[in-house]
Parts: sequence; C-alpha cells; structure tokens
Amino acid sequence: MDIPQTADTSPQAIPSGLSRLKELAQNLWWSWTPEARRLFEH
Repeated sequence: MDIPQTADTSPQAIPSGLSRLKELAQNLWWSWTPEARRLFEH
C-alpha cells in the first residue's frame, strides 16, 4: 500500500460565507469580552 508522505497544502478557495473568518480569528476582542464569548457557549 502506498501512503503519501506529504499533505496537500496548496491554497484552497474559501467559500464566500466564510470570507471574514480570518478577520474574526485575528480580532482579540472576541477572546476577552465576556458578552462576545457568551455567543459561542452552548
């Protein structure tokens, strides 16, 4: 059996619905604002 030694790391197109995900991930306001953090509680 042949097992690939590397992963495909080529850039992939991001769906338009997720286009602002990078901006959100880099915005530290979400990490230290209790009201914002509550949005992600289940």
